[in-house]
Amino acid sequence: MAKWGFILENRGSIDPRSALFPLTSPYTRRPGTEEPHRVIGTGFFIAKPGIFLTARHCLYRDEDMQEGWEDLTATCHCAVGLRSYAVGRDTDIAIGQLDFGDCPECINHRVFQLCTWDPEPREKMIHWGCSDSDIDLLSTYTLADGRVHDKLTGRAVYNQHHGHFEEFHPKGVGLANWPCYRTTAEFKSGDSGGPVTNGIGRVCAVNSSSSEGGGYSTSTLVRDIMDTNLPRNFLVNDEPRDGDVTFREAFSCFGAEILQDAEELNGGQS
Repeated sequence: MAKWGFILENRGSIDPRSALFPLTSPYTRRPGTEEPHRVIGTGFFIAKPGIFLTARHCLYRDEDMQEGWEDLTATCHCAVGLRSYAVGRDTDIAIGQLDFGDCPECINHRVFQLCTWDPEPREKMIHWGCSDSDIDLLSTYTLADGRVHDKLTGRAVYNQHHGHFEEFHPKGVGLANWPCYRTTAEFKSGDSGGPVTNGIGRVCAVNSSSSEGGGYSTSTLVRDIMDTNLPRNFLVNDEPRDGDVTFREAFSCFGAEILQDAEELNGGQS
């Protein structure tokens, strides 16, 4: 199989491991064991510092998405916690921000460029994810409130699942109860939340659900979170702001580029 990568406009490249990372929680390891933590999903950076997208369902322990994972941890250069997040309504996308601290390696992460284009019928695509990453327990320590917290270490490994976009399902399909595109490629459960690239290598969607033997998966389009309000403590490119803004407004104000579709670029003329 050919080795794929991400090429920037200036012809520079991105190692996927510099912008993809696995998500886990201390609650994915059986109490009293030293077994590795299970990867519950994948996130990918879209802006600095530490702003990422993932699948909404990756943030919750239950199928109804009411009970969030405690001490959610991202294994980047360091194992870091979640600072805040916002979820899209009636969609399977969430936007979050990690709490890096002062680690220069973490702060200097790379980012993927998003686009709001609709896929063409039978357009080539790739699901990316981190389900095969190694997440290990390094040590434990007790918090002030008595909870035992795990200090993690690990290595992010990225996966590729090649296929084609098939058709759009406005009311969902299978386990995906939200608007989504069906694809011809399957991915593992820990790859949920990873980026989906279209035929020209742009991130246009997020991994949502996989059929596990049925020969298809679903992807939720990036455009479906554009009008979600961001929490006030979000910092986009380290710029403070006043009041609530949407994802689209924040990126427009602070220079994180999102490629629009052809109709938007041409003032509504396709």
